[in-house]
Amino acid sequence: MSDDEKNRNTILIFKKGCSIIIPIMNKNNFILYDGKKGQSSGGFFVSCLFKKFERELRFSYRESLGDVQYKMYDYSLDHVTYMKFLKVRSKYPDFVNDPLESFNQFAFDLENYCQDFLNGSGKDFMKYALAFRNNKNIFKGFNQLP
Repeated sequence: MSDDEKNRNTILIFKKGCSIIIPIMNKNNFILYDGKKGQSSGGFFVSCLFKKFERELRFSYRESLGDVQYKMYDYSLDHVTYMKFLKVRSKYPDFVNDPLESFNQFAFDLENYCQDFLNGSGKDFMKYALAFRNNKNIFKGFNQLP
């Protein structure tokens, strides 16, 4: 497969994956904005941004769904850290062969665990983000044990 074909395939999978996330974000009044796409040291990537007033959700895709970032005002968290604060067993990130399954797992987490960020007051999200900003090691070593 040529590089152009790989890049087109990356964009195609990303668009199919976004079609899984878009209904959740639309239901919560977020607007989709095109993100960046291009070549980087890890290969071709594509990203997007969902925005609602002061709230932003962005993620990227390279050969799999990559980093997911939540932002509200100047408070931000990545998906894994957010799920740790919520003390839930998130489905994403995962280790699956079908790249679209990662989008399904992420959609499950969004719908089931992220209501404070999506359409709540955001108070808990900002509290978690501030705690993480003040202590980046909060979930490292013995701190991650129950």
